[in-house]
Amino acid sequence: MANLREMIDGSSLIEAPVVFNPLSAKLAEAAGFPALYLGGGGFGYVQCVTEANLTLTEMVRTGIDIRTVCPLPLILDGACGWGDPMHLLRTIKMVDAAASAGISFEDQPRE
Repeated sequence: MANLREMIDGSSLIEAPVVFNPLSAKLAEAAGFPALYLGGGGFGYVQCVTEANLTLTEMVRTGIDIRTVCPLPLILDGACGWGDPMHLLRTIKMVDAAASAGISFEDQPRE
């Protein structure tokens, strides 16, 4: 298994399947995927809510649960950062504290 730096520096496509709990992460690991993506859409479906109803703490908690049992790099769906720039800073710090390998944000205009 390549480490995260090798994956980032490499020229190969990195397939990171959507996971939504530790069990799905372990299944992806067993299938040989090199990284994981905790997506808001899939996680929302499992929670029986829409992605827009998920909270930052729910996402980070689930990321920690996944990282506890699975060593693969985890990318967390940061939605729109859960608010204004100050909320975005908190989102980044919480995701970093949870030891996620990365975060993705949606680019949407503020109304």
